[in-house]
Amino acid sequence: MRVRFVEGRPVSHVTTAFLGGVCERLQAEGKEALLGIGDHASWHLSQAVPTWLRQPNRQAKRTGEVRMLVCRLPIKSPWWNRIEPQGVHAKRAIVAPDRS
Repeated sequence: MRVRFVEGRPVSHVTTAFLGGVCERLQAEGKEALLGIGDHASWHLSQAVPTWLRQPNRQAKRTGEVRMLVCRLPIKSPWWNRIEPQGVHAKRAIVAPDRS
């Protein structure tokens, strides 16, 4: 699992650059697909990212590169969203690493 934190708002061009970098790393490791799981946060619902995903996925289909699949969690099922507790711990470790 990879957790990403950004300064300011997680805007689309930052997200697409991140996804491109992750796919390059996965390609180097010999992986075939990247599965993204998103809740219904506003930056996960942006139309810019799904629009951007179409082009790399078309190319990946032709060339055998890493394909990206994004799955949405159900709206009324917070118990499915396991990233929330992980995100809190990761954020605390980054923001206050020397906490006693």
